[in-house]
Amino acid sequence: MKNIKLIPIFLLIVISLCLSSASIEISEPNQVYNLGDEINTKLTITPPEKVEGVFEFSLICENDFVSLYKITSASSSFSKDKKVTLTLKNSLDENSLNKPLESLQGDCYLQVKLGDIISRTSTFKITKKIDIQAKLDKESYNPGETINLNIDSTKANQKKLNGFIEISGIVESEKAISNGKLSENLVLPKNLEPDNYNLQIKAYEKDSNGNIINEDEVIISFKINQVPTSIPITISKLESNPGEKIEIGAEILDQSNKKIDGLINIEITSPSGEKNFLNINSGELSEFEFPTNALAGNWKIKANYGKLSEERKIKLNKKAILDISFIEDSSIVKIKNIGNTEFSDIVQLKISENPIEFNLNLKPNQEKKFIISAPNGEYDVRITGEKNLLEQRVLLTGNTISIREAKAKVTDYPIILITIILLIILLGIVLFFRFSKKEFNLNKKVKTRLNKIKNLKSDDSGRKILSEYKKNPLANAESSLVIKGIKEPTTIISLNIKNKLSINSKERLNGILSKLNRKEIAIEFKENEVILILSPRKTKNFRNEYRAVKIALDLEKQLIEHNRKFNEKINFGIGINSGDIIASLEKEKLKYTGTDNTIPISKKLSNLSNKDVLISEKVKNKLLREAKTEKIERDGIVYYKVFNILEKQKNQEKLKDLLKRTHLD
Repeated sequence: MKNIKLIPIFLLIVISLCLSSASIEISEPNQVYNLGDEINTKLTITPPEKVEGVFEFSLICENDFVSLYKITSASSSFSKDKKVTLTLKNSLDENSLNKPLESLQGDCYLQVKLGDIISRTSTFKITKKIDIQAKLDKESYNPGETINLNIDSTKANQKKLNGFIEISGIVESEKAISNGKLSENLVLPKNLEPDNYNLQIKAYEKDSNGNIINEDEVIISFKINQVPTSIPITISKLESNPGEKIEIGAEILDQSNKKIDGLINIEITSPSGEKNFLNINSGELSEFEFPTNALAGNWKIKANYGKLSEERKIKLNKKAILDISFIEDSSIVKIKNIGNTEFSDIVQLKISENPIEFNLNLKPNQEKKFIISAPNGEYDVRITGEKNLLEQRVLLTGNTISIREAKAKVTDYPIILITIILLIILLGIVLFFRFSKKEFNLNKKVKTRLNKIKNLKSDDSGRKILSEYKKNPLANAESSLVIKGIKEPTTIISLNIKNKLSINSKERLNGILSKLNRKEIAIEFKENEVILILSPRKTKNFRNEYRAVKIALDLEKQLIEHNRKFNEKINFGIGINSGDIIASLEKEKLKYTGTDNTIPISKKLSNLSNKDVLISEKVKNKLLREAKTEKIERDGIVYYKVFNILEKQKNQEKLKDLLKRTHLD
């Protein structure tokens, strides 16, 4: 009875073994394939006892499928207990699949069917995507520069691309790419407007028929900088006369001829090389008046902005200009040629209705005086040439109507008079010593003075004697009345020496001052102070406050160091102010006349200073961020004590380093 019960179980096991002996093993594909790739599959088939139906090997995707290998009658190819191994190679291209490739993309798998037995692989992807890594050598460019573009291109199957790269945008290029690498230099147009631009980069691969099978694209952005390219000059006329005004304009243009705001320095140079300066804003006009005695010829007008410059010429004609006036309360008329060429013409004098003509010859800057006579009384006197020159009611005396040139007197020429007097005195001294055998006795004061001069090098009497007998070779500025100069914004540093100095201390102070750049700084030595002038015509810059404070702090540091090393101290104060002066440059020497309180305020601050640097409120307003200061109010005066000033160059380097590290992060 027990054996009978085991028979069904034994039959079930035998049937299961027969069924399980039929199997299909399929090799796993790669995880990702690009179009055009080849799929290699190994099939190991153990047929069932009875083979029926169809054998089919298929590629099945999200939107479509395709039969890769098919046997309609499987029984003819497979038999019981005969294991079959197949290696199938299938290319993912239209020629092999006979189907559009667009539908066979996405998540796919391979399936094998033998009768009722089905086996399939895990899911994998079929795609046409290409990973494009494109890098530029920098983020912004000037027009006309060369872009260096590096491309690394890898297909989704992790194989490097061997295909083509197409670049489009403001520059275009198409190149073959090998092993996924391409480096391309692209030259930018020179007239590109400043803006942000994109480059579209397309990578693709073709099949044997020339059809694109794999492709992708990326966009990279960069900036075109605004670069000053030209500064065209406009002049109201190309020919002028002395004493006339002209209008001068200039404009800063970028690479696309768009206006840039900025301050332009205009340099006006005479034929002899004398320079005048103007400052105008981009796109605006400014007036320049030629002096009446300006040298005739071609004048150069040069516009400067940064490294850009442009030059034009204007012709100044020759013209004699008469300046006529009566000497006050007299019948003497002065006629002076203030023009730039000789005057030689007939001048008509009309006293009431009585005309008199006379020839007049005057060289430039020459003056003559004439005495007008007429019967006693008041007359309307008119002197005319090309046009009415002078008309005035004058009290005249005499017997007849006449005009005669006034004879020159020695007193009219004080320099000649002084020279004659000095020669007479000198002659008297020579004669006195020649014919006198007596010793010339100098009084005690004169002898003492001479001894001081002889022993100047060993004399410690201080700064006053030194300034009287020794001209400082560092001096290249002079305060004087400047008639023909330019009004310009200037920064003044006043170094006040508050105690008497020995010769050695004076020499050490000169050693400190000699380190200053005298091409940029004008220096004037006075009895108890040194004036340092930062003028635009020397520094080529119209904002000199930062530079002045930096120089002053350096002087303060060196003087404090001097006082630490030497027993004899230099008691000093430093004050800085900015404002306008009238200046001219003559043989590398700056001559100037102060206006308003530009120089007195700097001197006042140096008097208040006690071995530190004080600046005016005007200077402080120009250095709101750069200077660390303390506000002080004393005797109704507001000023600031300077502790330090930011180093622009170091800050810029720190900023660049920070930006670089931020970019790398």
